[in-house]
Amino acid sequence: MALLAVAAIAVAAVWIPVWTMRPFSPQSAAAMARAYALRRLAPAATLVALGFAVALVWRLWRSTRWLGRALLLESHDPANLRE
Repeated sequence: MALLAVAAIAVAAVWIPVWTMRPFSPQSAAAMARAYALRRLAPAATLVALGFAVALVWRLWRSTRWLGRALLLESHDPANLRE
């Protein structure tokens, strides 16, 4: 459950500025200020989330069987990011 929460936070840190800064739609100055602030912090937030995720996988490793271990490894496989 915590692993999903960490992933959701990392995705939200990147997605919220993208969704807020839509061209050809009305935007308020306050929303744009928040979006730019979050955009500036998003790379660090995703690295911190990656650290937490790796720590959670490390902790869960011993308590899972081989199928669970395979799923944990697959969730952190960079090849999953391909289209």
